[in-house]
Amino acid sequence: MHILKHLNRAKNAALRQLKFKGLNAWLNMTCRPQAWAPDKIKRILLLRLDDKIGDMVRSSPQGTPGNCGR
Repeated sequence: MHILKHLNRAKNAALRQLKFKGLNAWLNMTCRPQAWAPDKIKRILLLRLDDKIGDMVRSSPQGTPGNCGR
């Protein structure tokens, strides 16, 4: 009985490792972020916490809150 428990745990560990490697390879292949290019940035949105629960103040570089750089 002890041998079966040991074999089952070894099988589960091997399958867990195989699943992890497969998922990691798939995610690296499909969800790789693009390289960061600072020259492609067109707008910046600034958020400031207003020290109240759930309250944020948004502003844009143009100085008019609410238009978000449009």
